Amino acid sequence: MSDGGLRTPQTIKTYSDFIKTLSEQERASFLNFCQEKAKNLSQEVIDLEAWLASKTKAGENRWEVQYRFYKASRSSRHQEELSRIQAREQVKQWKRKLEEQTVTATVACKESLHKEKDEHE
Repeated sequence: MSDGGLRTPQTIKTYSDFIKTLSEQERASFLNFCQEKAKNLSQEVIDLEAWLASKTKAGENRWEVQYRFYKASRSSRHQEELSRIQAREQVKQWKRKLEEQTVTATVACKESLHKEKDEHE
């Protein structure tokens, strides 16, 4: 199915078929994501997997809808992490530049002092 980044084959029609396509780690992550989302619902979800296997009011497979949300949230978290990494890298570059400028200024100061000293002798 092409919409929302869902990369499961169109032949997958049921939740039980879908969940088997995920690695153990992704399955656990997806179920944890769904569990967290279910906590915010007005009606308590007793059986998470039965809830995921059901249809939405719009007639969509709930697991497909939740998987799109899951993928989108992972994508945004990935972007946030990339932004943090880029910011840290920019800070490192700024620190290196500042250190280089400090060394250059220190050397220039010492040379100026030596030159001044030599002129007075």
